[in-house]
Amino acid sequence: MAENAILSALQDPLHLDKLPETGLCHGMAGLLQAAWRMATETDSPEIAAELPILTNHLVTALDQSDPNPELLDGPAGAALALHTVGTGRAPAPHWDTFLALA
Repeated sequence: MAENAILSALQDPLHLDKLPETGLCHGMAGLLQAAWRMATETDSPEIAAELPILTNHLVTALDQSDPNPELLDGPAGAALALHTVGTGRAPAPHWDTFLALA
């Protein structure tokens, strides 16, 4: 059920356009990290297939956003999520534990 919910959000451009920011807290980076975790822990090829699309969406949004160095709302958190997706593994110890994802 959770896989279907996140897949629905990832595949609906209206959902993605309504994300208020690029950060981890309520933004694209948080959705990217949650989707990556779910894709890797459930071995879902459907969710994994959406990760490059969301990654590109996040990178484009970061290019257009105001610099705000915060972890939760700014590019620092987005960089962590992008690093995780780009390398295919979360650094140890799992940095996303504070988001209740690890």
